[in-house]
Amino acid sequence: MGKGRAGKVADEKRSQDTKGIAGFCYVDIDVLERKGIGQYKAEDGDNFVCILPPPNDPNGEKMYFKEIFIHRNVGVNRRTFLCPKRMENKECPICNYVDKLKAINPEDPVAVKLSVGIRYLFFGIRYLFFVIDTRSVKSSAMGCQWYDAPGQFKQDVVSLSTNRRTGTAIDVSDPDDGKDVVFTRSGKGKGTRYSGFEFEDRKPIPDAWLEGIPDFDDVLKQSAYEELVTELSGSADKDDGIEDEPDGRFSRRQRVEEPPVEEPPVEEPPVEEPPVEEPQRRREATSDSSNEKPPVETPNDATPPRRDASPSRRGGGKEVTSPDASEDKEASNVADRVAARMERMRGGK
Repeated sequence: MGKGRAGKVADEKRSQDTKGIAGFCYVDIDVLERKGIGQYKAEDGDNFVCILPPPNDPNGEKMYFKEIFIHRNVGVNRRTFLCPKRMENKECPICNYVDKLKAINPEDPVAVKLSVGIRYLFFGIRYLFFVIDTRSVKSSAMGCQWYDAPGQFKQDVVSLSTNRRTGTAIDVSDPDDGKDVVFTRSGKGKGTRYSGFEFEDRKPIPDAWLEGIPDFDDVLKQSAYEELVTELSGSADKDDGIEDEPDGRFSRRQRVEEPPVEEPPVEEPPVEEPPVEEPQRRREATSDSSNEKPPVETPNDATPPRRDASPSRRGGGKEVTSPDASEDKEASNVADRVAARMERMRGGK
């Protein structure tokens, strides 16, 4: 039989209440909820927290934080998982995938492109604390909370845990003589900064705060190999809700791009350019020169044609005799006169 409407409503409420922490797949949210332990998130500005000691540790041998190795931004929901290789010395499909991509020839441009994506799958280090938010009475009443802290928080707390006058160690989580941690948070994402760390005296931790603190190993959750493989096959599109490290080792992006498939080039037909029109003046000059007839060459020794001697071309219709005809007639008259004179001379003898 199904859950029914009431069960579905309960699941929906739980989904709303846990929105923003669903990406933390390395902690058992169900166990924490049953103990009434919520998640602590530092706010912009000054923050005041009391670090709680680990349970079942009468001799003070356990540390008040747990170092964890994780893979962030994995899969379609950008979830965070424990690294099996570094937490339990087991095979990790995410590490195997990263190593496979790193083994690609670095001279290959595709490999260079992939290397940009795989760095977001590298393992990272975070620190798990159980704290009380002592900023106000209202926040303190919320009781124990779990804190996924960046490395800078842990480093600065440890750095301050020595009395500079006496050189003795300070156990900041000691129920009676411990200290509150004061720090300032600023920025967002990769620009998040934690600064101004100092210890502040506090009163002994109330017994009510010490009740129900879980052991770190009881809330850590290691996912199966098959689950990691399934998550890895997805692509990221959401925010995992985890703050980035100040040094920028983590990023909001996760998508690992597959190498592009190279297709053979398609030869395009040559584009015929339209003829360039010449200026109008140039076209007219070309047209005129094409219509001209070539000149007729005349030999140098050729006699020029004789002009027409028709009466229509001389005035009044009178006959015009050519110069050659006049000379022939005059020569004929001279010959006649000479012949006549010679006859008379012969007759006088």
